[in-house]
Amino acid sequence: MKHELNIGDLIVSRDTGKPCLIVGVRDGRQNEYGNLGRKRKVYRIFDHGREYWLHDIEVRAKFVIHL
Repeated sequence: MKHELNIGDLIVSRDTGKPCLIVGVRDGRQNEYGNLGRKRKVYRIFDHGREYWLHDIEVRAKFVIHL
């Protein structure tokens, strides 16, 4: 079962090792792979003064998720 990321979750960049926070979550435009009833998630990342949106697949590829 995949962990659903929530606002306030800590993630760490695989490239730099710097911690980041999830500060926003919304449904994306595309459906989840293999599931027509659910939308993919888009996460707003706070990264040392910058904020940007990334799709769920990108977040899992670029960051280590700390539970």
